[in-house]
Amino acid sequence: MPSIIIIDKTGSVKSTNVKTLEISDLYKKCGFKTSTGFSQQHTWTVEFNGVEYKLQLFGKTDGKAGSENKYEFPPPIDKTLFFGSCAVLNIENGVISNMSAAEFNDIMDYLQGGYSDIGSEESEESDEEIEGPVTKDGYKKDGFVVDDDDEDDDSDYASSVEEPVKKKKPAQKKVTAVASAYVERVMEKEKEKEKEKQNICIKKPVKPRAKKVEEPEQNYCSETVSVELVEEEYLERI
Repeated sequence: MPSIIIIDKTGSVKSTNVKTLEISDLYKKCGFKTSTGFSQQHTWTVEFNGVEYKLQLFGKTDGKAGSENKYEFPPPIDKTLFFGSCAVLNIENGVISNMSAAEFNDIMDYLQGGYSDIGSEESEESDEEIEGPVTKDGYKKDGFVVDDDDEDDDSDYASSVEEPVKKKKPAQKKVTAVASAYVERVMEKEKEKEKEKQNICIKKPVKPRAKKVEEPEQNYCSETVSVELVEEEYLERI
């Protein structure tokens, strides 16, 4: 009995057995009432684990908002938006063959570039022989991984190594003293200038006083004629 892959809108993958299947009735398996818009969207032809697969994807690219299919398909339809459920058929020689959900997911991962035989690589790395001395945990002693005992030895070695003497920075006291002395001298000069300004007496210009003109003294004595002389002259004239 062949089986097909149904991917519902939530992105869940399941394998469904079918007795007889007509491609024209495939939309019913996806839960659609009509086949309008339901068609083959893409075909992947891929060889996986020595088996050749031909996977045909059927679905709708038109639908109502909120019914988008959340499954992430590989390129070249990784950006195509589907609505509702999708169906995938594995065709071999024109006949639908069986496919499990796990097998389908592995092929999709391979097509997306994420499938790799990681387990075998890890086992090969773990089986490699480690040359040289190793720690008790199985790691190589290369200077990065050490045992607990080695840590003690390193601590003793570190304690025995003298730390380089740190150069002391030159004292700033002399510089500070010179600077303070310079500041004091500047302040003293400023004070002296202020004192000089205070001691300078600015006198207002004095207006010249007008000199009094002294009148010449009149000598009345020289011009005064005595009464006696006048009387004598008068008597003589008589």
